[in-house]
Amino acid sequence: MFENIIIQFAALAGVAALVAALVNVAKVFGLPDGYAPNLSAGLSLVAFAALVGLQVFRPDVDVMALDQQAADVAGLVLYILGFAIQMGLPAQFYKLFKAGGVPVLGVSQPK
Repeated sequence: MFENIIIQFAALAGVAALVAALVNVAKVFGLPDGYAPNLSAGLSLVAFAALVGLQVFRPDVDVMALDQQAADVAGLVLYILGFAIQMGLPAQFYKLFKAGGVPVLGVSQPK
């Protein structure tokens, strides 16, 4: 039984995508360099424990449907993250160009 759970977990691409998306979110919000593998391993361990729990206590649950939902959530998380980054990037580029003395920048006129 345990071998089947390991094989099934390895096939859960949606869960892997969700773990990767969550690690990327953590990086954007300040995860220190070098900690991404630890976070990824921890989230994968939690997902594996959830799969074992489902297989033991609720074997009738469709794990592949849950994996598809995890893939959908991962896509949504990455879209939201991309949007949030895009909303903040213009201000960061402006600061960078202003600090570099780029002469083509416009400035707001005080009223």
